Amino acid sequence: MQEIAETALLDYLFRQQDRIGNIDFEETWHWVSAGGLETRKATSHTPPSDIADAAPVLLRRTWLNDNDAGVRETYTGFAERTGMLDGLRHFNAGLYQRLQALARDFAAKGDLYRYLSDTFGLTSRQAEGVVQRTDKAAAILRASCEAGELRFDLEPEAFFIQGETEAAPIACDTGLSR
Repeated sequence: MQEIAETALLDYLFRQQDRIGNIDFEETWHWVSAGGLETRKATSHTPPSDIADAAPVLLRRTWLNDNDAGVRETYTGFAERTGMLDGLRHFNAGLYQRLQALARDFAAKGDLYRYLSDTFGLTSRQAEGVVQRTDKAAAILRASCEAGELRFDLEPEAFFIQGETEAAPIACDTGLSR
């Protein structure tokens, strides 16, 4: 779920055409050792003998490998068009905070705005599109937060280690912890 939320947000911001139906991945083993989360790239669907006793879980980790449609105005942004952000009900607190801060920086034409505009070879129209979609994405998630529909409980590492997560208390308007 964490990776789907991240992918939906990135695809929304960068107007990706088809990633959600075209996701590459790599398989990795995940297990808890000495109170921490360990990972290793999988080479088969059978746990390696040296970690088998730790009851590892085989997961597909998203591999963002296809960015051919990024920021192009001629492509359809399916994440935006299908309302993917509108339907999210679980989100990572840190990602929400960073998105709200990014939207504030872009609105103020701050350091990150200048970096976006000056570094990636985007036209001014493309950069402005990213800025507008960032503002809209931040507003969509903020509205879901203010409506009490968004829980900040996507913490995969905590889930693996503790077996559960608790929603982080976030002030919707700033993205800062309450």
